[in-house]
Amino acid sequence: MSDSDSTNTSFSDSDYSSEQGIIPRITVDGSVLSCASAASNKSSPRCSSRFSDLLTPPAMADCCDTPYTSDDDTISSTSSEVSEDSRKKDKVFLIAKEMMTSEKVFSNFIQFMNHTFRKALSPYVHEDCLNSLLKHFPQLQVLNDQMLNDFKNRLEEWNQKHKIADVFVKFGPYLKQYSLYIIEYELMCNEIDEMSKKYPAFSNALREFEMSAACQKISVKDHMLKGVQRIPQYKTLLQRYLGSLEGEEHPDYDDAVKALDAVSRAAEYANERMKTEDNFAQLLQLQDRIFGSHEIVKPGRVILKQGELLKLSRKEMQPRLFILCNDCLFYLTLIQQGMYKLNYELSLLGMRVDAPKEEDFQHEFSIRTQTRSFTLSASSLKERDEWLQSLSKAIREFANRRNTFVQNDAVNEPA
Repeated sequence: MSDSDSTNTSFSDSDYSSEQGIIPRITVDGSVLSCASAASNKSSPRCSSRFSDLLTPPAMADCCDTPYTSDDDTISSTSSEVSEDSRKKDKVFLIAKEMMTSEKVFSNFIQFMNHTFRKALSPYVHEDCLNSLLKHFPQLQVLNDQMLNDFKNRLEEWNQKHKIADVFVKFGPYLKQYSLYIIEYELMCNEIDEMSKKYPAFSNALREFEMSAACQKISVKDHMLKGVQRIPQYKTLLQRYLGSLEGEEHPDYDDAVKALDAVSRAAEYANERMKTEDNFAQLLQLQDRIFGSHEIVKPGRVILKQGELLKLSRKEMQPRLFILCNDCLFYLTLIQQGMYKLNYELSLLGMRVDAPKEEDFQHEFSIRTQTRSFTLSASSLKERDEWLQSLSKAIREFANRRNTFVQNDAVNEPA
């Protein structure tokens, strides 16, 4: 990437402000301006299952397989003749330096998206479209530049202080920006697809750009995965760093524990948000597939399990679709391809499930509610036991939540 790519284009944070959650604002000198909150005007309709793999820590060796690799020289391993204590100290330093070098690689990735990509594609699409697509990158660059600067300072002072984890503690509250990036990664990919369909010139330019040396013949979507993988990389580095310290007496031990906790919470936040959005999309999809007007989407409702079971109907077994939620069990009948009739919405309140003791009926189990009772048959003993376990757990947890709610109401009731 040429220097002109990183200097010829000016950016305004206001043009790229994130549209979800509480977004920390960091000035160039590292001080906090404010925390802005804005409601999202759109979110990804469905979170891809790919995140189950992406949010696991990637191999750190992969962090330099890009056109924006670091210029730092590889650090040679310590001699086998040095003492064990020296080896441990050297290992701690090597991991600390890896934190800095990986941050430098990520800084180059951010600049690649903020400048090189924008400059190459801006003539072929409306500016607002690129602003929307790249809205997370300017703030990530500010955050990344500050972290990189602090990492470099810690390494320069290493012989005096032996500390670096405090950088993660300092910027821990702002790692939510990465969480929002993770949550909206699928949406950003969809935006690229939509722009390619709407603007043929953009599609052609994007194809040429992805085949260029600057892009190293890697798709832009694959480059953007670097932002998804950053939190898992932080977590892996901190786990290795913490494991290499000489116990609690090390001057960086307490901050390393706090740093790992901050990074883990950022990852958990992203995971929970994606689960919530995916569940909401599933409920909406279910509502669209049911004839008639039914209130399927409710605040707090979560789909736990779904599948086809056989139910005795008119003296023969008929397939029925059952969807278990955290507050009810939906019992549906297929009417036509992809469309269902909702027979019953059965509350988990007072529901009981039983398995027969007779060996001839090992695939069957019974459901008893305040309004309906029926016997179902699974395709195998394993499937039956999974349903029994899921139902029993959902019933128990629903009862516990209800009891807690009643107790809280009693406590808060005025005397």
